[in-house]
Amino acid sequence: DHTFQHHNELHVLGFWSLSMGIVFALWCAWLLKNYRSFSKNATNEVLIIFCFGYIAYILSEVSENSGIITLLTCGIVMSHYTGTIYHHKANMPHSSHSSSSRSAWKASSSFTSVLHYSLSEIYDGV
Repeated sequence: DHTFQHHNELHVLGFWSLSMGIVFALWCAWLLKNYRSFSKNATNEVLIIFCFGYIAYILSEVSENSGIITLLTCGIVMSHYTGTIYHHKANMPHSSHSSSSRSAWKASSSFTSVLHYSLSEIYDGV
């Protein structure tokens, strides 16, 4: 009976953590797709993507869910949907997103990935 309770808690925790990551990632993709003022500048767009991931992590931790699972889920879903929006705009003719914007996107993505990993390791005490 005690084991069943732990499995149930684990499933509930996983469900809410995954759900929060998916919701925040889709919300970010919807925002960037429908409100072009947020995505006119590549720096603003990267900042919004970073903020959505960070807010998803913080809210998940505050609500006593797994922030790491939420952040990973949010990142995976964002890479699929927001990356598609961003790269589609970058390939459009007469787009303000030049190759330097794409390289800035890649550099900032790599940086935030390393930063989040480092912070999660510091938080875990490793």
